[in-house]
Amino acid sequence: MAILPRQVGWTFDLRHFTLAAMLQRVLDQLPILPVSHNPAVSKRVLFARGEAPNITQIARSTFPPGEIAPGHSHADMWEVFIFESGAGEIAIDGETHRVAGGAAFLVQPGETHEIRNTGSEPLVVTVIGIAEAR
Repeated sequence: MAILPRQVGWTFDLRHFTLAAMLQRVLDQLPILPVSHNPAVSKRVLFARGEAPNITQIARSTFPPGEIAPGHSHADMWEVFIFESGAGEIAIDGETHRVAGGAAFLVQPGETHEIRNTGSEPLVVTVIGIAEAR
């Protein structure tokens, strides 16, 4: 592993992957983007694929009342869902769980999952995508 000085800090070479030692983002300064599963649901991507090993995305998603990210699965990605506020449901392989601020779920590759806002306020979720180890 080589450690090289850089303007923003150090870099680490992990099997041809270069990573800045420290990245900083301010959530409210990031662009609001549509979620691919439902463009009515928005997200702000804190960190994206290529910025850290195995991380495909760290984002905060906001589901307006009544919105759904329809059921889907990922063959090669784990997902962590950390529910920050609001009320809703997450269905994983057909089993539905009520969610509110403080709830967290780890979804494995191949598990079908769907998130629904069943409340009257926005459902806010931090999503962490982790690539399956190769």
